[in-house]
Amino acid sequence: MKFHRPFRHPRTTKYISIHTGLCEACWNCLEVCPNQVLGKLEFGPHRHIRIHASENCKGCKKCVEACPHHAIEYVYKSKHQLEAQAI
Repeated sequence: MKFHRPFRHPRTTKYISIHTGLCEACWNCLEVCPNQVLGKLEFGPHRHIRIHASENCKGCKKCVEACPHHAIEYVYKSKHQLEAQAI
């Protein structure tokens, strides 16, 4: 049986990826993000960070550094890195 998730939020921006299973809902990342990219998901037992405004993410890495559980990963690859990887 397939469940429809109409309110599913993206877990990535151009710069970061969120691993919701690792998030312990400490909200440290929310406090340090200068661009209000992240938001809270608090629905019953489900408590973790979510992408609120992906277009605001500038890749500053403050959220990545603030997360003690490694739930946010920096994933940006420059055009040069992508070209070198294709070789």
